[in-house]
Amino acid sequence: MKIGIFDSGYGGKLALQQCQKRIPQHEFIGFFDHKNAPYGDRSPEEIYKLTSHGVNNLFDQDCKLVLLACNTASARALRTMQEAEPDKKVLGCLIPAIEAALENQPKQKFEPPRRIGIIATRHTVDTRKYQREAFKIAPLAKVFPIATPKLVPWIEAGETNSKACQDYLKVHIQTLIDEHQIDTLILGCTHYSALKTIVKNLFPSLLIIDSAQAQAEKLVDYLARHPELQ
Repeated sequence: MKIGIFDSGYGGKLALQQCQKRIPQHEFIGFFDHKNAPYGDRSPEEIYKLTSHGVNNLFDQDCKLVLLACNTASARALRTMQEAEPDKKVLGCLIPAIEAALENQPKQKFEPPRRIGIIATRHTVDTRKYQREAFKIAPLAKVFPIATPKLVPWIEAGETNSKACQDYLKVHIQTLIDEHQIDTLILGCTHYSALKTIVKNLFPSLLIIDSAQAQAEKLVDYLARHPELQ
Protein backbone atom coordinates (compact mmCIF):
# COMPACT_ATOMS: atom_id res chain seq x y z
CA MET A 1 0.00 0.00 0.00
CA LYS A 2 1.15 3.54 -0.75
CA ILE A 3 1.13 5.92 2.22
CA GLY A 4 1.83 9.63 1.78
CA ILE A 5 3.79 11.78 4.22
CA PHE A 6 3.19 15.53 4.00
CA ASP A 7 5.34 18.11 5.74
CA SER A 8 6.54 21.66 5.32
CA GLY A 9 10.13 20.51 4.95
CA TYR A 10 12.94 18.51 6.51
CA GLY A 11 10.87 17.09 9.37
CA GLY A 12 8.82 15.03 6.94
CA LYS A 13 11.91 13.06 5.93
CA LEU A 14 12.46 12.13 9.57
CA ALA A 15 8.82 11.07 9.91
CA LEU A 16 9.07 8.98 6.75
CA GLN A 17 12.17 7.22 8.09
CA GLN A 18 10.36 6.43 11.35
CA CYS A 19 7.46 4.89 9.40
CA GLN A 20 9.69 2.90 7.05
CA LYS A 21 11.57 1.45 10.01
CA ARG A 22 8.37 0.11 11.60
CA ILE A 23 6.36 -1.02 8.56
CA PRO A 24 8.78 -1.50 5.65
CA GLN A 25 6.25 -3.62 3.76
CA HIS A 26 4.46 -0.42 2.70
CA GLU A 27 5.60 2.15 0.17
CA PHE A 28 6.00 5.67 1.54
CA ILE A 29 5.88 8.74 -0.67
CA GLY A 30 6.84 12.15 0.65
CA PHE A 31 5.73 15.66 -0.24
CA PHE A 32 8.07 18.05 1.58
CA ASP A 33 7.31 21.70 0.89
CA HIS A 34 10.77 23.19 1.49
CA LYS A 35 9.99 26.11 -0.82
CA ASN A 36 7.28 27.46 1.48
CA ALA A 37 8.80 26.52 4.85
CA PRO A 38 8.34 27.48 7.58
CA TYR A 39 4.55 27.28 7.83
CA GLY A 40 4.54 28.78 11.32
CA ASP A 41 4.82 32.31 9.91
CA ARG A 42 1.96 31.94 7.42
CA SER A 43 -1.74 32.77 7.72
CA PRO A 44 -4.27 29.97 8.45
CA GLU A 45 -5.61 30.41 4.90
CA GLU A 46 -2.16 29.95 3.38
CA ILE A 47 -1.48 26.91 5.56
CA TYR A 48 -4.70 25.26 4.44
CA LYS A 49 -4.06 26.03 0.77
CA LEU A 50 -0.50 24.70 0.85
CA THR A 51 -1.45 21.63 2.88
CA SER A 52 -4.41 20.81 0.63
CA HIS A 53 -2.20 21.09 -2.46
CA GLY A 54 0.43 18.75 -1.02
CA VAL A 55 -2.05 16.22 0.30
CA ASN A 56 -3.98 16.06 -2.99
CA ASN A 57 -0.70 15.61 -4.84
CA LEU A 58 -0.07 12.51 -2.74
CA PHE A 59 -3.56 11.15 -3.36
CA ASP A 60 -3.00 11.73 -7.09
CA GLN A 61 -0.03 9.35 -6.74
CA ASP A 62 -2.43 6.63 -5.54
CA CYS A 63 -1.77 6.93 -1.82
CA LYS A 64 -4.58 5.37 0.18
CA LEU A 65 -3.66 7.24 3.35
CA VAL A 66 -1.81 10.50 3.99
CA LEU A 67 -0.12 11.53 7.22
CA LEU A 68 0.28 15.19 8.10
CA ALA A 69 3.69 15.08 9.75
CA CYS A 70 3.51 18.86 10.16
CA ASN A 71 2.13 19.94 13.55
CA THR A 72 1.18 23.36 12.18
CA ALA A 73 -0.79 21.80 9.33
CA SER A 74 -2.38 19.34 11.74
CA ALA A 75 -3.43 22.20 14.01
CA ARG A 76 -4.66 24.59 11.32
CA ALA A 77 -5.79 22.47 8.35
CA LEU A 78 -6.54 18.87 9.31
CA ARG A 79 -10.08 19.21 10.68
CA THR A 80 -11.26 21.39 7.78
CA MET A 81 -9.70 19.01 5.27
CA GLN A 82 -11.32 15.96 6.86
CA GLU A 83 -14.72 17.66 6.84
CA ALA A 84 -14.34 18.85 3.24
CA GLU A 85 -13.28 15.44 1.87
CA PRO A 86 -14.43 12.75 4.32
CA ASP A 87 -13.75 9.97 1.82
CA LYS A 88 -10.01 10.64 1.96
CA LYS A 89 -7.99 9.24 4.86
CA VAL A 90 -5.83 12.01 6.33
CA LEU A 91 -4.29 11.67 9.80
CA GLY A 92 -2.49 14.27 11.90
CA CYS A 93 0.35 14.11 14.40
CA LEU A 94 -0.93 16.02 17.44
CA ILE A 95 -3.07 13.25 18.91
CA PRO A 96 -0.34 10.57 18.63
CA ALA A 97 2.12 12.88 20.41
CA ILE A 98 -0.20 13.76 23.29
CA GLU A 99 -1.25 10.11 23.63
CA ALA A 100 2.40 9.09 23.89
CA ALA A 101 3.00 11.76 26.53
CA LEU A 102 0.08 10.52 28.60
CA GLU A 103 0.62 6.76 28.30
CA ASN A 104 2.27 6.63 31.71
CA GLN A 105 -0.09 9.14 33.30
CA PRO A 106 -0.64 8.27 36.97
CA LYS A 107 -3.82 6.24 37.48
CA GLN A 108 -4.41 7.08 41.14
CA LYS A 109 -6.14 10.32 42.07
CA PHE A 110 -3.62 11.11 44.79
CA GLU A 111 -0.67 10.92 42.40
CA PRO A 112 0.40 14.25 40.85
CA PRO A 113 -0.75 14.73 37.23
CA ARG A 114 1.79 14.84 34.42
CA ARG A 115 3.12 18.30 33.63
CA ILE A 116 3.78 18.49 29.91
CA GLY A 117 5.77 21.19 28.17
CA ILE A 118 5.51 21.69 24.42
CA ILE A 119 7.83 23.56 22.09
CA ALA A 120 6.13 24.34 18.79
CA THR A 121 5.35 26.97 16.16
CA ARG A 122 3.16 29.96 17.03
CA HIS A 123 0.22 28.51 15.09
CA THR A 124 0.34 25.21 16.95
CA VAL A 125 0.50 27.04 20.27
CA ASP A 126 -2.25 29.52 19.40
CA THR A 127 -4.80 26.84 18.45
CA ARG A 128 -4.55 25.25 21.94
CA LYS A 129 -5.27 21.89 20.31
CA TYR A 130 -2.67 20.07 22.38
CA GLN A 131 -4.42 21.25 25.56
CA ARG A 132 -7.84 20.19 24.28
CA GLU A 133 -6.66 16.74 23.23
CA ALA A 134 -4.87 16.22 26.55
CA PHE A 135 -8.03 17.14 28.46
CA LYS A 136 -10.00 14.45 26.59
CA ILE A 137 -7.52 11.77 27.71
CA ALA A 138 -6.44 12.98 31.16
CA PRO A 139 -8.39 16.00 32.46
CA LEU A 140 -5.96 16.54 35.34
CA ALA A 141 -2.85 16.71 33.15
CA LYS A 142 -1.23 20.11 32.82
CA VAL A 143 -0.02 21.29 29.41
CA PHE A 144 2.27 24.29 28.92
CA PRO A 145 3.17 25.22 25.33
CA ILE A 146 5.74 27.78 24.29
CA ALA A 147 6.38 29.10 20.78
CA THR A 148 9.88 28.59 19.39
CA PRO A 149 9.63 30.09 15.88
CA LYS A 150 13.37 30.42 15.27
CA LEU A 151 14.10 26.68 15.38
CA VAL A 152 12.73 25.59 11.99
CA PRO A 153 14.93 27.97 9.95
CA TRP A 154 18.02 26.73 11.81
CA ILE A 155 17.01 23.10 11.19
CA GLU A 156 16.27 23.70 7.50
CA ALA A 157 19.70 25.38 7.20
CA GLY A 158 21.45 22.46 8.95
CA GLU A 159 22.57 24.67 11.84
CA THR A 160 21.29 22.66 14.81
CA ASN A 161 24.78 22.52 16.33
CA SER A 162 25.22 26.27 16.27
CA LYS A 163 25.58 28.05 19.60
CA ALA A 164 22.69 30.37 18.72
CA CYS A 165 20.32 27.47 18.11
CA GLN A 166 21.31 25.56 21.22
CA ASP A 167 21.23 28.63 23.46
CA TYR A 168 17.75 29.51 22.16
CA LEU A 169 16.56 25.95 22.76
CA LYS A 170 18.06 25.82 26.25
CA VAL A 171 16.48 29.12 27.33
CA HIS A 172 12.96 28.15 26.21
CA ILE A 173 12.98 24.68 27.74
CA GLN A 174 14.51 25.98 30.97
CA THR A 175 11.70 28.55 31.10
CA LEU A 176 9.14 25.72 31.00
CA ILE A 177 10.98 23.92 33.79
CA ASP A 178 11.38 27.01 35.98
CA GLU A 179 7.87 28.38 35.51
CA HIS A 180 5.83 25.17 35.24
CA GLN A 181 7.98 22.34 36.67
CA ILE A 182 7.42 20.16 33.60
CA ASP A 183 8.44 16.49 33.68
CA THR A 184 7.66 15.75 30.02
CA LEU A 185 8.51 17.66 26.83
CA ILE A 186 6.77 17.20 23.48
CA LEU A 187 8.80 18.20 20.44
CA GLY A 188 5.69 19.71 18.87
CA CYS A 189 7.06 20.18 15.38
CA THR A 190 8.29 17.30 13.25
CA HIS A 191 11.38 19.33 12.36
CA TYR A 192 12.36 19.20 16.03
CA SER A 193 13.10 15.49 15.74
CA ALA A 194 16.49 16.71 14.53
CA LEU A 195 17.01 18.23 18.00
CA LYS A 196 16.03 15.19 20.06
CA THR A 197 19.56 14.08 20.96
CA ILE A 198 20.57 17.64 21.79
CA VAL A 199 17.54 18.08 24.08
CA LYS A 200 18.20 14.75 25.80
CA ASN A 201 21.78 15.76 26.50
CA LEU A 202 20.76 19.18 27.81
CA PHE A 203 17.84 17.92 29.94
CA PRO A 204 18.38 14.22 30.73
CA SER A 205 15.69 14.13 33.43
CA LEU A 206 12.86 15.05 31.04
CA LEU A 207 10.72 12.48 29.25
CA ILE A 208 11.08 13.53 25.59
CA ILE A 209 8.23 12.82 23.16
CA ASP A 210 9.15 13.01 19.49
CA SER A 211 5.97 13.70 17.48
CA ALA A 212 7.40 11.97 14.38
CA GLN A 213 8.17 8.80 16.33
CA ALA A 214 4.80 8.89 18.09
CA GLN A 215 2.98 9.25 14.77
CA ALA A 216 4.84 6.28 13.27
CA GLU A 217 4.06 4.10 16.29
CA LYS A 218 0.38 5.02 16.23
CA LEU A 219 0.26 4.36 12.47
CA VAL A 220 1.15 0.72 13.17
CA ASP A 221 -1.84 0.49 15.53
CA TYR A 222 -4.13 2.30 13.07
CA LEU A 223 -3.31 -0.07 10.21
CA ALA A 224 -3.87 -3.08 12.48
CA ARG A 225 -7.36 -1.74 13.26
CA HIS A 226 -8.13 -0.99 9.60
CA PRO A 227 -7.10 -4.04 7.55
CA GLU A 228 -9.52 -2.96 4.81
CA LEU A 229 -7.01 -0.28 3.77
CA GLN A 230 -4.34 -2.82 2.92
